[in-house]
Amino acid sequence: MSTNEQQRAGEQMGKARQVQDKQDRPKKQIKIAIARFPYTGSGGSAAEHPSVGEWILRTVLKIKNFANSNSKLASELADCGHEICQNVSLLRYSDTPITMTRNRAVVDAMKKNCDILYMVDADMVPDLYVGVNQFAKPFFDVSLERICNSIIRDDPPCIVFAPYCGPEPSPISPLSESRPYVFRFVASGNHRDNAHIKLEMMTRNEVINRGGLEKVDAGATGLIAIDMRVFKVIPKPWFEYEWTDETRSEKASTEDVYFTRNARLLGCDLFVAWDCWAGHVKPTTVGMPSPIYADHIAEEMRQAILSDIRSDCRIVNVDYLGYENANAKEHKEPELAPGGTAKRRKKARTSKKSSH
Repeated sequence: MSTNEQQRAGEQMGKARQVQDKQDRPKKQIKIAIARFPYTGSGGSAAEHPSVGEWILRTVLKIKNFANSNSKLASELADCGHEICQNVSLLRYSDTPITMTRNRAVVDAMKKNCDILYMVDADMVPDLYVGVNQFAKPFFDVSLERICNSIIRDDPPCIVFAPYCGPEPSPISPLSESRPYVFRFVASGNHRDNAHIKLEMMTRNEVINRGGLEKVDAGATGLIAIDMRVFKVIPKPWFEYEWTDETRSEKASTEDVYFTRNARLLGCDLFVAWDCWAGHVKPTTVGMPSPIYADHIAEEMRQAILSDIRSDCRIVNVDYLGYENANAKEHKEPELAPGGTAKRRKKARTSKKSSH
């Protein structure tokens, strides 16, 4: 065997030993907890939408089979000495207030040394558009990859949540709208010293056709994945209501906005997963049929209807085109509609033989 062959053989043996050492080295397990909150209001029994249980079942099966999935994330975790623990901590709380049960879920996840905490509310339909919309992706897959990358790279702690909208308007407040629970900080003034910074909910039009992961400033916790390192950054209590005054008779913000906003302000990354829309199940009150009143229609639309101008018609200045003689028999003064609006129902016909 030549010197070069001996050198190559030595290199191959060295690489084989490195691979074997990596396989033999104990891997750090990333432990996952899933918390659910099936509170019915009476406290006597637990209930939740069937989609929640189905999603938990699918998620647990994914975790159990993750090591054998041959996914890119599984390979990256193995290269960094990590793996997903197959034993999932399932947590269930049928109690009130929700601030208490969310805080209790965090405490219990800490006791079990979990690295990622998932929360799913009783009125959620996770992965609503998966299999229906070509861009939709499973929330567990998207959130797990993002949080695991933050852990193995030692990036700032991060949170990923699924977007969903609020309840539909009721019959007695028809002018309200179902808006997405996604918030951004905005300034109410132009001058830095006098500007008032506040959270503002994104509009329905703003979120249409958004995709991927986007950093935002606050969001909902109905379907959320939390890097447990977050709770080393933000102070207790992690979930709490804020009130308009000392009587605590009116909420200023709910526990989900309180938690996500504080995490964002203290340097954690907060992502909304636009490809992972969830359904939000709420009872709907159906009222009496209602007409479309004239004062609910934009003035431009009303004028367009009253003018009666059709898309297949043109308004032509006949005198200017020199058609007054050629079309003298056909030309009539426009008939006046009630209120003095001219009805232009006839199309202006031009002869191919007419000279210009």
